[in-house]
Amino acid sequence: MKTEEFKQILLKAIDREVDSYALYTALADKVKDSALKSIFRELAQEETYHRKTLQEYLSGSKKVLKFDEVKDYKLSNLLESPAPSSDMKPL
Repeated sequence: MKTEEFKQILLKAIDREVDSYALYTALADKVKDSALKSIFRELAQEETYHRKTLQEYLSGSKKVLKFDEVKDYKLSNLLESPAPSSDMKPL
C-alpha cells in the first residue's frame, strides 16, 4: 500500500468516526430510556477515542503501521447501504 493511499484511508476513517459520533449523540438525545441514553453516550465516547487514535496515526505520533500489498477486488462497491441517521427504522 502506498503512503498516500494509507493517508486517504485514514482520512475517510476519521470522517466515519465523526459521523458515528454525531449519530450516537443524536440517538442519545432522542431516546427517553436512561439505559439506552447511557449506551449511546458510551458508544459516542468510543468513537471519539477511535478518531483520536486514527489522527495520531495520520500525524505520525503513533507507531507506523505496515501492510502487505493486497489485491482489492472492490466488493464493497457492489453493495448498497443507506447513510446512517437517527431517523432510521428497523427492517
